[in-house]
Amino acid sequence: MAIIKRNVPIISYPVYSGRCKDMNVETSLLWQFGCFLLCGVFLSVGYEFFRIIRIVIPHNNFFVGAEDIIYLSFCGLILFGLSMEVGSGYFRLLYLLSAVFGAAVYFLTVGRLVKII
Repeated sequence: MAIIKRNVPIISYPVYSGRCKDMNVETSLLWQFGCFLLCGVFLSVGYEFFRIIRIVIPHNNFFVGAEDIIYLSFCGLILFGLSMEVGSGYFRLLYLLSAVFGAAVYFLTVGRLVKII
């Protein structure tokens, strides 16, 4: 009886992404938190675009809802892609909470100034 060896690639799932190889667990989680916090801030800045359009061109509720659905779909894709890159394919609740926290920080600080202008 002959043993047939097949060249099947071994798939390994790293604990950290390529950028975190030299980091310990705590540093890596802080780095991931910071990445998603900044992502939340940048996504909030992107939402300002829709706010400006709503001020310049008045919309009815249907189009406001459609814009929000498009924006939330875009945010979902961005957060998913970032979690695949930063989190080695895992999506943790920490990612979503830190992005929401980053958005809240933006809207409660700089976002208020933009709204006044």
